[in-house]
Amino acid sequence: METKTVSLKVPEWMDEKIAKLIFELGLAELGRDFHKKAEVLAYLKAKGIIPRRR
Repeated sequence: METKTVSLKVPEWMDEKIAKLIFELGLAELGRDFHKKAEVLAYLKAKGIIPRRR
């Protein structure tokens, strides 16, 4: 599998790791990789970036 390097512009307040995770979440959705999507969502929830459902 070949890979490409891309650059993204994100707001100053956004951490690079968070931007990368959000980007990976989008790729997981495109590729229907539900395990990766669940992993990224769980991380974002654990960090408090995405509020937990009540």
